[in-house]
Amino acid sequence: MVSGQRRVRGFTLIELLVVIAVIAILIALLLPAVQMAREAARRTQCRNHLKQIALAAHNYHDVHETTPLTQMDHNYLLTPPGSGQFSALAALLPYLEQANLYHRIDFHAIGWILETGDTPPNDPQKANNIEASEVPIAVFSCPSENFRNSKYTSANTNYVVNYGWPRLATGVRGERAVPSANAWAAPNGFGSMSLNAPPVSADTHGPATNATVRFRDITDGLSNTAAFSEILVGQPTTNYNDKRRVKWFDTDSTPKTLGALRDRCQNLGDTATPATQSDRRQGGWISGWPDAGNHYCHLMPPNGYSCYHHGTWYNGGQAFAASSQHPGGVHVAMGDGAVRFVSDNIDGPTWWALGSRSGGETFSWD
Repeated sequence: MVSGQRRVRGFTLIELLVVIAVIAILIALLLPAVQMAREAARRTQCRNHLKQIALAAHNYHDVHETTPLTQMDHNYLLTPPGSGQFSALAALLPYLEQANLYHRIDFHAIGWILETGDTPPNDPQKANNIEASEVPIAVFSCPSENFRNSKYTSANTNYVVNYGWPRLATGVRGERAVPSANAWAAPNGFGSMSLNAPPVSADTHGPATNATVRFRDITDGLSNTAAFSEILVGQPTTNYNDKRRVKWFDTDSTPKTLGALRDRCQNLGDTATPATQSDRRQGGWISGWPDAGNHYCHLMPPNGYSCYHHGTWYNGGQAFAASSQHPGGVHVAMGDGAVRFVSDNIDGPTWWALGSRSGGETFSWD
């Protein structure tokens, strides 16, 4: 008697392919959702960082009765060197639970940053500040940033103080007084600025280069004036893949309206070769050196081009645009501490009004 055998049926090739196809479709559907969830978490953390910085600025004002100071002074060109070139972020360290690091910095020296591969300076004050600048500060970095500026040994930053309009901008309709190409206006943003330049050039654009800003000077209202925003770190022009990370030189120093300057910068970005020093941007959170770009201007819309008007770093003609890796816009911390997400498509006059602390402009968020 032959015993019966039980036949086991397996998957056919077609059935197996169908199962694989279904799994692939499910992964394709779920992966964007996972990526969106992760970006939403990074975006929230980035927003919280800006909130902390804005609140630190209020605590700074309570103590010093000014908004945080960016020192762009060029006194390091003199002998002996004077203090200068520290960013507003460095000034805020004690109010961001970084008092120990703050006290390591010698603010009577220079906010020095060292190019990668260079020999550290013999000057112990500079060397000390370089070591301090290499400490990464979590609250100064946006987790959505996916590039590191390695030109310098210093830790990068993605947050910058509002400088206002470019100094040669005459406003929306020419209402801002800018006497000539050699006498530009003082910065009109949220941050206090020191641009005391020694006579290294005949073209320093006039003596009115400082801006000590108190809350009472922000007559447009703290809730209507931008204080800080985001910015992407710079890339070398020899190997860049994002025009938001480079800059263009505009050799014309003639005062112009904001609209005319915007159009000129847009044309340069569309047609010209970017400047070779683009990789200096956001090279170190400690530095107030204008080329380090630890400030931004309300000229180009969010995620627009960045331009140097008159093509030099030492005269306050920088117009870095706010930028981010968040789709559609950037976060902006207002003077009252509120953080808003501003669209790339914001109306030009509204964006310009947000950058001015006392221009008397009116606008609506609606």
